Amino acid sequence: MSDLQLKNCFFKLPIYRKIKITEENWNSFLAILNLGRADKESLIEGYNPFRRTNSKFGGWSNIHESLEYFTQYDGTDRIAIKCRRYGDVLDFFIHYDPEQHVFFKVGQYPSVADFHIYELRRYSKVLSAEKLKEFSKGIGLSATGVGIGAFVYLRRIFESLIWTKFEEHKQDLNINVSEFAVFRMDDKIQTLKNFLPTF
Repeated sequence: MSDLQLKNCFFKLPIYRKIKITEENWNSFLAILNLGRADKESLIEGYNPFRRTNSKFGGWSNIHESLEYFTQYDGTDRIAIKCRRYGDVLDFFIHYDPEQHVFFKVGQYPSVADFHIYELRRYSKVLSAEKLKEFSKGIGLSATGVGIGAFVYLRRIFESLIWTKFEEHKQDLNINVSEFAVFRMDDKIQTLKNFLPTF
């Protein structure tokens, strides 16, 4: 999925992730800017963190300059989208550097993490409260573009799940701890495949 697709740009793209604007993605870039010109026709499906539910959003506030001006000169501006069901407004601040042909978000409210925290509910049956807290930290790091930090948390959670399942079923597997410890992660997963959730 392209970073410039409307849903991805507003609900998933971390701030300060620079996107090179080219001839190939120019129309997608204009679609984002047109939304900032209060294009009421374009609707985006996404999560409303204020209401904790999925909804549809449309353009709400104008980019102050014309699109021609914004794309020819250094520009930082606000795009707001409004929930069509409840009226909540989400604010995004964007920047475009026409010399480098680079676009990125410089801020937003609510944060990208706020859009993803609701996903934690899906995992509450398989993760302890402590692991859910770590998962939340990983989501927060990912949302601010600290991918390696997020990876560390997510890997620790994943490894913990694998070891928990091994401890629960080691008698059935007929493998001792020292043998299992030296397996590569792919082999550990393969060994436990009958005991792991399908997702």
